[in-house]
Amino acid sequence: MQHSFSKLEALLSSKGFFPKSIFTIDGYCVYIEIFNVYNAETFLLYIPSKFNIKSERGNIYKINYIDIEQDDNIVTKYTDEKSNEEIKENYGEIVIDNNNNITDNIEETLNENYNKDIQLKNINKDDKSILKDIFRQLSRIKQLTHNIKYKISILYKNYLCSIKRDETIECYYISHYPLNKNGRKLYITVDLKTFYEKIDTLLEDIKVLKNGMYKILNQNQVKHTKLLHDMLQNKDKLIQYSGMISKKKEYYETYIKELESMLNKLNENELQLNKERTSLNNKNDYGVKGIHSDIEKSHSLYKLDEKLEKLIELRHELTEDIIKTRYDQEVLVLEIDKILYDNSVMLNEIIKNFNSITSIIEKNKKIKIK
Repeated sequence: MQHSFSKLEALLSSKGFFPKSIFTIDGYCVYIEIFNVYNAETFLLYIPSKFNIKSERGNIYKINYIDIEQDDNIVTKYTDEKSNEEIKENYGEIVIDNNNNITDNIEETLNENYNKDIQLKNINKDDKSILKDIFRQLSRIKQLTHNIKYKISILYKNYLCSIKRDETIECYYISHYPLNKNGRKLYITVDLKTFYEKIDTLLEDIKVLKNGMYKILNQNQVKHTKLLHDMLQNKDKLIQYSGMISKKKEYYETYIKELESMLNKLNENELQLNKERTSLNNKNDYGVKGIHSDIEKSHSLYKLDEKLEKLIELRHELTEDIIKTRYDQEVLVLEIDKILYDNSVMLNEIIKNFNSITSIIEKNKKIKIK
């Protein structure tokens, strides 16, 4: 059944939303990047294929599926392929602090921290590695939204990876999309049916969900850091870096709250100014006195319009600042989570390998060489 994009656009507009980018397959909308003018929030609207919504205007980008092959081998799963020169360069003296108390299956243990109740042909090596990493990250993060209708997507460069309603993860290549090389962008994904059901509480739901995600990811940062603290000799520096990151996160959270408070006040001022303007327009005076009143009225309307224009300009600057700060916050949270999680898994595998060598040496001590 064919549905109208114009009707959807009108509904979005009535709630302060507008489509920034439209992602299509065979001309039909699959995802729409939605921006809200009143709180500068951005999310992805997912359009199931049964709605058959087409758009012929706006920032339209074609997307294609990417098949992500997963490898269960821990080395190839979490590390890039190395050249012979790189291998030789990295073979040197290694000092390992042996710790037999490390859990045997650390990947399973770390994944439990997220359980609160994702063939790459023709893609360059670096992008392929990062896409696999995003797939793994979403595989962990999807535990956070397991029992709710909202899902999560991550945009990187011209790639989009999304958790679907059935908990599977799909990745897409976005044709001719302006590259974003600064890092990963986090989106809350809302399907069209849920959007209609939750339209009045959607923005608050997204805010609660994001704050909950940040809280859990921050908790996991502490857990990963503690594990690395036990594994690394240079633990004092690690703790120092973790403290710096935590302070940066606190800065972002505090700064965003201040900006949101300012934005709310601007929205209230705009509402008041519009009320004054409407009231002024509804006043009617007649006769000679009415002529003077009209002049005063026009002068007052001009002043109100000036204030509204400055307010809108200020709000635009404020929303741009909120968007940038939120983006910086998301890059930090996702990148730190990625680094600490992967390092914990890989370093544990290294220690297990050296423990195996120790075991082999101990066995060979018992063998008498004739």
